[in-house]
Amino acid sequence: MRKILTYPNQKLFDCPGHTERNEYVLCIADEMIDTMYLMKGLGLAATQIGENLSLFVADIDGNPLIVINPTLLLHDGVEGMEEACLSLPGISCKVPRHKEVTLIYVDEEGVRQTLNATGQLAQVFQHEMDHLNGEMYWNNLSPLKRNMLRKKYEKIHKYD
Repeated sequence: MRKILTYPNQKLFDCPGHTERNEYVLCIADEMIDTMYLMKGLGLAATQIGENLSLFVADIDGNPLIVINPTLLLHDGVEGMEEACLSLPGISCKVPRHKEVTLIYVDEEGVRQTLNATGQLAQVFQHEMDHLNGEMYWNNLSPLKRNMLRKKYEKIHKYD
């Protein structure tokens, strides 16, 4: 299991460049899957464990997905979805997310894939892409809501 970094750790805001698929990356991905399951998450980005890699893992249906060098295409239609984050423990809120996305990525075999996703899977992809872009989910909120949520988080973790 890998330690999950929590806000305000600055490594959470790294924006990784292109990542070569190799044994190290696949080993990290396996560790990330184990960590995600142990922490009962639906996804985990490499930046959340302090690895500056363009990599995330996700699983909403018992079939883990390893995503290397993702690009996300957003489609019309936005809805508020309840969201939490392993790097922001103790808080959650409704976040506006696109209902449908297309994910283009390299899989663990090195094959370029295109995957259309809706609902919860689309939400997870957007959440993990936020991490790879150096953002937290609260960046998708209005400044007022974001500041209220940040203050709530800081109050909860005041003595951490």
